[in-house]
Amino acid sequence: MAFGQRRTLLWGSVLVGLGVLAALLAEQPLLLALPLGLVGVALWLVDYRPFAWLLWFSTPLSLEMPIGDALSTDLPTEPLMLAGTAALAGWLFLRRRNVPWVRFRHPIATVLVLHLLWLMLSTVFSVDLAVSGKWMAAKLWYVGAFFGLTLLLVRQTRNRGGDFRTLFWILFWPTFFTVIWTLLQHAKYNFGFAEVNLSMEPFYRNHVNYAVFIALVTPFLWLATGWYRPWTWPRMLLQVAKPIFLVSVYFTYSRSAWVSLIIGLVALVIMKRHLLKTAALVALVALLGTCAWLLDNNRFLDYAPDFSKTIYHEDFSDHMAATTSLEDVSSAERIYRWVAGWYMFLDKPVTGFGPGNFYPHYQHYTVSSFYTYISGNEERSTVHNYYLLTLLETGLPGTILFFVLVYVALFRAQSAYSRCHDPDQRRLILAVTISFITILVNLFFSDLVEADKIGTLFYALLALIVVLDQQVALDATSGLRLPAKTET
Repeated sequence: MAFGQRRTLLWGSVLVGLGVLAALLAEQPLLLALPLGLVGVALWLVDYRPFAWLLWFSTPLSLEMPIGDALSTDLPTEPLMLAGTAALAGWLFLRRRNVPWVRFRHPIATVLVLHLLWLMLSTVFSVDLAVSGKWMAAKLWYVGAFFGLTLLLVRQTRNRGGDFRTLFWILFWPTFFTVIWTLLQHAKYNFGFAEVNLSMEPFYRNHVNYAVFIALVTPFLWLATGWYRPWTWPRMLLQVAKPIFLVSVYFTYSRSAWVSLIIGLVALVIMKRHLLKTAALVALVALLGTCAWLLDNNRFLDYAPDFSKTIYHEDFSDHMAATTSLEDVSSAERIYRWVAGWYMFLDKPVTGFGPGNFYPHYQHYTVSSFYTYISGNEERSTVHNYYLLTLLETGLPGTILFFVLVYVALFRAQSAYSRCHDPDQRRLILAVTISFITILVNLFFSDLVEADKIGTLFYALLALIVVLDQQVALDATSGLRLPAKTET
């Protein structure tokens, strides 16, 4: 046992001993929580990897637990994220000689830090500091655990995915379990559209969160299949899993997830033609142009729904027909909230209302002509568009920084793919980028960056783009290498 490990064990034993003594003297068992928590962090510092694997394994299985009327937490992932972020900070300080600092200075990391700093400033000027403060704390351990720790975990991506291969299998097994569980549960309802949200309990909040999570994992099944020779059990398992995942996404009846898979295939072709950077700019210009057209002379008011026709359809074919005519209730309710969100932005265009503050304030900014029968919003959900949510809660600077973050990530992914000559790594770059784009597409219809499972992997994918970009650069140069993986 190394000297640093012996010292950590000694101090950990002392802390636990003091905690036990204090708990006995005060007859308060909760006094054990602090020393045990500190020992847990200390163990992360000795070797953070087993705990990080546990965090990835727990992500598909995490359960949302309410805390009172307004708060909830995800167990066991949120406590693990908090501990992981604390361990990351300690590791960067105590093991700084072993840290690949070049990754933390990458352009993606730099823009992400700037974005977080603006979120902190928006929190300071929030209309409800308590709400925004709790939101900001959760954001920090989301980023720390999944962006920061992923930069440390995936040291190299050569030889059939390198360290990423371990991450994939740790994520695959629990995800595959939840897919089989959901399909079996849904089969009890004959795969009915009206019962879809009942099928993925207790692992997913609703069919959209489930659909997007399965959709973003799906590209990695095709990637991992290429790691193994024909007729080996991992390859056969993955070949069976691929159609099961696709069928599972189909039976979520999530239109945005279906669209994101199609766009992912288009992105695959675009990346292979080295046009992703151009396509991203074209998409941004098209989005801004559409918004400008709708806002010109308040043209969006022409699309107010007919309240009597905007209803919930239990039959999926009726639901799709209503969607094409903009008469399904979910689409109409989105427009109702988008209009309110736009007026909220106009009221506070610089710092916004502060993170987490859409729901308590949006009803004052709604337009009655867009009202639907579910506008009471009993589930306390938000605006259902992450880009607009960022705009109204963090202002224009926060939104610009988020778009810059996304564009830099896509730019570096395309650049890495274009410079890479290793077929295995090129496939990994494609899978990571398509998975990332899957999330970006769904952000037009949901607020998934703040949701467990999808939001956490959003930051992990950003970290993987950093790793791949720098791995390609290192492979292309002589004499420049990351520090070797150290035994801990």
